[in-house]
Amino acid sequence: MSNKFGKKSDSVPAMSWLLVAVVLILAAALLAPTPALTAKYKSFEGIIQGANCVHNKTGCPESPSDPHVAAEHDFVLLMPDGSHYFLLNLNRPIKAQYVTMPVRVTGEIQGEGIWVHTMEVKKDGKYKLVWSFEEEERLRQRELQMYRGGN
Repeated sequence: MSNKFGKKSDSVPAMSWLLVAVVLILAAALLAPTPALTAKYKSFEGIIQGANCVHNKTGCPESPSDPHVAAEHDFVLLMPDGSHYFLLNLNRPIKAQYVTMPVRVTGEIQGEGIWVHTMEVKKDGKYKLVWSFEEEERLRQRELQMYRGGN
């Protein structure tokens, strides 16, 4: 590109590179994990147990196949110190499946409950992911797309 004196100007390509650099720096800053975002979720280790059992201290299921599971209206994460949290966004069958098992729940405390981001079950000394909010959302979107006639 020429300036008003007919000389070739290098400022336009330099400005383009500068703009690209600024955009890349801003994008990196926005996408980088920040302490505020990573601190949003906390991990909690305990066991899944019936809410009635925890509140009344009687009739506790001893395994997922225990008949007491059917009598429980909901399940909680029972912490080693005896405190407990409701698992707000997990459905009953998921919680019932892991009754009495050691789990690690990662999520956000909301009142007396945890909005669960992930749940892992401890088996043979290692945790295995058994539920995640992202996977549930992906499955819901896929089902919605199929319902609407998409591929």
